[in-house]
Amino acid sequence: MALDGQLYALGGRYNDVALNSVETYNPELNIWRPAPALPAPCFAHAAAILEGRLYVSGGCNGTGQYLGSLLHYDPKLEKPGTFLSPMGIPRAGHVMAALGGRLYVAGGLGETGDLLSFEAYEPRTDSWTHLAPLPSPHVGAAGAVLQGELLVLGGYSHRTYALSHLIHAYCPGLGRWLCLGTLPRPRAEMPACILTLPTVQHIALVPTLHQTKPAG
Repeated sequence: MALDGQLYALGGRYNDVALNSVETYNPELNIWRPAPALPAPCFAHAAAILEGRLYVSGGCNGTGQYLGSLLHYDPKLEKPGTFLSPMGIPRAGHVMAALGGRLYVAGGLGETGDLLSFEAYEPRTDSWTHLAPLPSPHVGAAGAVLQGELLVLGGYSHRTYALSHLIHAYCPGLGRWLCLGTLPRPRAEMPACILTLPTVQHIALVPTLHQTKPAG
């Protein structure tokens, strides 16, 4: 997760042990540095940046219990983690993204198995709202925001262990999910990002007439 020009690695697992450690990567100096730790270990969580603030949602704790927590992580503070209002459903392996001043969490895995539930967090009121559920399971899917829509790509179903090749998009204006087609092949446990290409500048070639002065 990128914040203030730094990449953040938050929690996770090492040798099947959940971590609370945080590290930052400075691309200009090409070095990693330790950062203030999370309040508690977690893995299979999701993170997103909303209006310059880093949020971490859900995941599993050290004993494998599903978490419904939402954490605001501020590395500039002595105690960097502030717990906010929790999600309606604890989940892990889900997607979280910022769109239109809100945080959206979709899919993942919970105590009942595959989750189709979809929730939105409003920072101004510190509250969650349940929205239209996903059309199909997306555990370990990739998420991205493009042209005002939340995209959920691939993943798998915990019930069948079948990989998904579907791409679903949520448009806040319509309040429903649309299927945008499929990936070239089914994939899970992958990231996604939006790549902004530089604008191509068209140069107009104007012919220049050279006038020759007559001799004499």
